[in-house]
Amino acid sequence: MYGFYTTPSANIHLLLSQDIALDRNDERMRTNFPYDLTLKMDSNPSLPGLEDFLRSLERVFFAESDVKLVAGKNGENQLILNLRCRLGILDVLYHYRQGTWGYTSPDTCPGGETDHLTVLLQHLQNQNSKTIDLEEINLELDDMLIVIRSIGPNSIALELENIFTALGKHYVHYTQGLAAMPYEIYIPVIETAPTAPVLPGEENPFHKFYDYWAVYYESDTDARIYSLKQRQLLAEDLYYSDSE
Repeated sequence: MYGFYTTPSANIHLLLSQDIALDRNDERMRTNFPYDLTLKMDSNPSLPGLEDFLRSLERVFFAESDVKLVAGKNGENQLILNLRCRLGILDVLYHYRQGTWGYTSPDTCPGGETDHLTVLLQHLQNQNSKTIDLEEINLELDDMLIVIRSIGPNSIALELENIFTALGKHYVHYTQGLAAMPYEIYIPVIETAPTAPVLPGEENPFHKFYDYWAVYYESDTDARIYSLKQRQLLAEDLYYSDSE
């Protein structure tokens, strides 16, 4: 069985993702998500260095941006980042491979290593006393919404490039042989069935990004589960969980 990964301190994706879906999908809204209306969310956060951080992201991702802030249980600042990029997924994957989107490759722009998300986030952190991390990125493309949720500290920033490598590698499979373009991909879906324990050092701590995704198609009412290991859509029903 499978469930969307959520953290007790930041279940706010369930609100933001639906807001975007309302704009892009004829006011259809999924209602089988859990809600947490007790979270303190700031839609107009004021953090030192935040404007420079967003401007740098807009340049690197060819996007317009806005950010919301959720206060974590321990007072940390968890950012929910919305990026609106007027490119389709194929254009994004092409420019990503060329090192001209999502990060700046040193091969195409000397000194471009400073444009990696990890470095930009660290620059923002250096200007603030409280811990800052990305809880979620909503990337709204012309033909697809990609939602990436954190699965641990710095997980999005550290793994974003690998996630887009996986999006390119699996494109033919999650588009069902190029026959069905999904309008949303939610990363990751966490398998909740018991599994054998993994010994320290045996596995990538962020491997859950690359197990299962939720994929939404116009022809289906509910999400389909895509297995990256099997490179196919699974037959199991998807349910939603508040816990890991």
